Amino acid sequence: MRGFLQAKPGAVEFLLPAMVLTLAISLFPLFSSGMTWILGDRFGQGAGVLGLIALVIFGLSFLAKPLRRFLCSYKAIIFSAGGVAILSLLAQIGFAEPLINFICSALGLSLFAVFLAVYLDSARVRGASSVGHFGAGVVFGLLLNTALSAGFGTYDQINQPSVFPLLISTVIAVFILFLLGVHMPLAEGPAASNNGLGWLVIGPFLFLELVVFGNIARLSALSGFSSPVASIFVLGALSLGLVGILWVFSLHQRHIRLLTLIASLCLILSLTSISEEVAFMSLIQQMLGQLAVILLFGVILRYIGGRKADGVGESLNLPNGLGMILFVILLLGYYAVYQVAVPYDNTVLELVAGLIVVGLGLYSGRECLPLLDFKGERFILPAMSILLLTLPLLGLLTYKTPPAAPQFSGTLRIMTYNLHNGFNTQGRLDMEALARVIENSGADVVALQEISRGWVISGRVDMLEWLSQRLNMYSAFGATAGEYWGNAILSKYPILDTHNVSLESDGLPIKRGYLNAVLDLGGRYLYLAATHLHHVPEEGDVRLIQAGELADFWDNAPSTIMLGDFNAEPNSAEIGLLRQAGLSDSLEGQTSVLTYHSADLYQRIDYIWVSPDIVYVDSFTIFNLASDHLAVIADIRLS
Repeated sequence: MRGFLQAKPGAVEFLLPAMVLTLAISLFPLFSSGMTWILGDRFGQGAGVLGLIALVIFGLSFLAKPLRRFLCSYKAIIFSAGGVAILSLLAQIGFAEPLINFICSALGLSLFAVFLAVYLDSARVRGASSVGHFGAGVVFGLLLNTALSAGFGTYDQINQPSVFPLLISTVIAVFILFLLGVHMPLAEGPAASNNGLGWLVIGPFLFLELVVFGNIARLSALSGFSSPVASIFVLGALSLGLVGILWVFSLHQRHIRLLTLIASLCLILSLTSISEEVAFMSLIQQMLGQLAVILLFGVILRYIGGRKADGVGESLNLPNGLGMILFVILLLGYYAVYQVAVPYDNTVLELVAGLIVVGLGLYSGRECLPLLDFKGERFILPAMSILLLTLPLLGLLTYKTPPAAPQFSGTLRIMTYNLHNGFNTQGRLDMEALARVIENSGADVVALQEISRGWVISGRVDMLEWLSQRLNMYSAFGATAGEYWGNAILSKYPILDTHNVSLESDGLPIKRGYLNAVLDLGGRYLYLAATHLHHVPEEGDVRLIQAGELADFWDNAPSTIMLGDFNAEPNSAEIGLLRQAGLSDSLEGQTSVLTYHSADLYQRIDYIWVSPDIVYVDSFTIFNLASDHLAVIADIRLS
């Protein structure tokens, strides 16, 4: 294989960035979640400090040019790419202290940012075809990373220190080191002389891939289709994008301008008119946006790789560093809306990122560029990508449907559990630990809070679908903060109907609501309202309004259960309102029972309430550090 690659330097130019990107893309959610749940939630660092840390980490990308001068291009590539490979593996190992994993992810991302600038500068020296191989490698790396994410049910392998996921990452890392050992044409000298302004695109491009177009969980939540179906569309769009970017590199200039205009229009439309009414249309729009952003990325790379007869080569160090800073600003601004009051909706930032890509694409598409010949790769590489579709297809074939509901005997075990976005008290994403708590409890019906479906700062996992598949239970979701975070229900009994209802949330960063569901117990029905009230301790007046809305919803209806995280203690006015309305508290009188914070219990804020016709048989909590809340359990009998 070494001999083949030495004879085909273009293969190394394609494979090396593809493999590095495959590992690096998973570092972004790991780093973002570490910022949020380790530094922020666990260690109490504020938004200002977290923002400064992120800017420093990605600001290290400005060291690319000095590193290249100090080591030479080839050694700088070895240092940065090899560092990404090794640090990615270290970030996946299950250290007792997840802060170590976070530090590894931060350093790995810094080296990845350096690698992009050093490698692309080197490719520009080697020639336009080398830039083309780099562009194809970037898209293939996105495709391979997405395929692996789909294969693991959106629970990225970097968050799983078990043997098989770690083995996959090890194979990729070893392959990177092998590629670095293969002779590559040395690239010292003047780079392609077109200015590198367009490389600012790397920031918004990565933002759109992570948050929007490459996010399987997001698309599944938006469309209502299962993750395997959503992943087929995402991978299909990336495969088309791989064909498209190779096509861009071989088009005549007179066609480039028209293509740029069409792709720009498609990208803007995909970010401004996502259909939430017709599920299939949302899939098509996402595919269209993915293809458009990759085509524009290709146009920009084609310009960056071009030459002018009298031009002077410029390094991409500055636009690469600024692009990374732009990525940080977009990502922090996107999730800041759930922490503080800001004068914008975060979907505006998706459009802003798209407009930046469009602007840089239009700027790059105006120049006359040399033609590139990718006739062979135009078919070989997409054929390789089609093989990756076997992973979601396999997921589709093995997709579980819940078994027949158990015979209802008159009693049920009910649970409410705030999952802390999937993170344990140390700040590690551990979905399996949460699944075991639910499974070992024997609960028939579970109300869940803080369910994330594709949030980058929560690991990009589709928590609800993963748990539903892992536990083989029916599921329903009620979004509150945007379309991808909120409340959920898992049930061993069929869920006949659901309604997601908003609660009073004017001026609140995180909107609140309750998920109303009807369960079929086999001839009789149970009515559920799973909720999560406002969390700021000093703002009980807001919770009092929300509790009143819940009481109005109940309206003395029989066979009704309201449960969730009420963020209020038993002696509060809002809890008193529900008690006075006639609802029965599962832990009434058990004053010593606390549910939060599991690492240092000091208050009770999680409740199960039932209508008077329902009788409690038993009620208790389950101690576990898988979340910052304890699960509350109640065995009930329906009269």
